Amino acid sequence: MKNNMGEAGRAVKQQVAKIGSGLGYGKLYLRALPILLISAVQAETITIGRGSGIVWEGGAFSGSLSGPLGMTRLGNVSILSIGTSEVICDFIGAQGATVSGTRGLQLAPGVILVPRMSVNGLFTRYDGSSATFAGTVGYPQNTMLMDNGKNMHKFEQLSPWCFSPEGSFTAIMDNYYSATGSRQLNYSGGWVILTDGTQTTQDNILLPPVYVGSYVVGGTTGNLSKQILPTTISLRISSVECTVATTTAIDFGAVERDDMPGAEIASLSYPLVVACEQVSDKINTNINLQFRAITGLYNNDPAKLALRQGGGYITGEMSHGVTGNADCNGTTGISFDNRQLKIGDMNNSETAKVFNQQVKWRLCSGGERLPTGPVDASAEMLVTFN
Repeated sequence: MKNNMGEAGRAVKQQVAKIGSGLGYGKLYLRALPILLISAVQAETITIGRGSGIVWEGGAFSGSLSGPLGMTRLGNVSILSIGTSEVICDFIGAQGATVSGTRGLQLAPGVILVPRMSVNGLFTRYDGSSATFAGTVGYPQNTMLMDNGKNMHKFEQLSPWCFSPEGSFTAIMDNYYSATGSRQLNYSGGWVILTDGTQTTQDNILLPPVYVGSYVVGGTTGNLSKQILPTTISLRISSVECTVATTTAIDFGAVERDDMPGAEIASLSYPLVVACEQVSDKINTNINLQFRAITGLYNNDPAKLALRQGGGYITGEMSHGVTGNADCNGTTGISFDNRQLKIGDMNNSETAKVFNQQVKWRLCSGGERLPTGPVDASAEMLVTFN
């Protein structure tokens, strides 16, 4: 099946396997994302091309902020903020733009930067009781809820990434926080770049620093912040564009249950063909594949894509030395943690090039906890370049 990667987040029904005490049925589905781009966010330059949708993902970060607020007043500031200021929730006016319904930090016309971030935290109310909150920020959605179910996100005019415990930034409330009680934010995630396909060739677009923070009214004593996007990153927009053709519905067929840990239940091999072209302003670039687990990593092993129901996993192995062996007990197969896997390169004299790969997928047992009946797993795939 050919995937032109023209639409981000394309939904696919993802039944992966049905395992019985005797025979069952197995399938693996990959969700193909829009193509192109990169150099890791730690590098000096991110390069994107002509694609639309998600054209880059990377720059993993995680951490925590903790400390008392130092005052009791709730006002026009955020208990949780992601923005370009270290002292207040900002991200206003010309900094923001919307692509495919997602609000983000505009890097160029038709190009936005958005976090894909999970957060949980707590603070102490004036009466000494603890309040907790949790949710996601950025892509694919902003959903931050208090433990009482209250939606914290209510002020798009200020920023899509600023959150108040009362879901409002309009009223000053005295005696709301404890000045000395606990406050903690735990966060983890990364960044995506979304495009609408209208971007034009540009070079040396400097990305601003971005911070996660928790801010208070009147002064900086209780402010907490940490930088989550480096200041040394620039963006380059080129004319490179790629398409990928591969089987995204991997049907393992009838399988037998095996509760021996690391046992191979089934395997299948399919071709994967990446075709790239550059029409102008040609560059030298590596062509890479990235895979991101949707159903998670089995035992936190990046080479093992977890079944949604637990108790088993899937591994992948690519030809021509792109990965090592991916047997069920191996650790050198496809990484499902957004790691770049180089499949080849183009030079600035080439207008088009095709890369042929073979991918072997294995369905593996996690042991006695391997479930019977239907199970599923899924991952996203990006073709990128740097």
